[in-house]
Amino acid sequence: MKQVYFKNNFKNRVDADPRLLERWHNDFRKLNGKLIEWFNCRYLTGELVEDILFKSAIDEIKLEDLKKFKEEILEDFIYSQEDLLKELEVYSFQQISGYIDFSIKEVIDVWLSLNKESTSSNLL
Repeated sequence: MKQVYFKNNFKNRVDADPRLLERWHNDFRKLNGKLIEWFNCRYLTGELVEDILFKSAIDEIKLEDLKKFKEEILEDFIYSQEDLLKELEVYSFQQISGYIDFSIKEVIDVWLSLNKESTSSNLL
């Protein structure tokens, strides 16, 4: 949120241009194929299709909801070469990939911090 939403003053931009939100959502639809190609993870389609869903260990997550979610994810893998060439309208691909890199570093920092705390408490 800090790197995309707040850094780019998104709320004020949406207030000034109501069509911005629609363009923003369209960008994320365009990003599906771009990111799948960028991270070379098209193979996940087959894994998702073949994966058998079981009852979730989390009571609030219903099997039917997981099935619907899986169907929606599979739709993200449907794109054409033409879709890959379409330009984003709100952010650049470079901004999005930078945000992803930033997020990965943040997750690693949190994980290392939690792991360090866990290791320290086990030593006591």
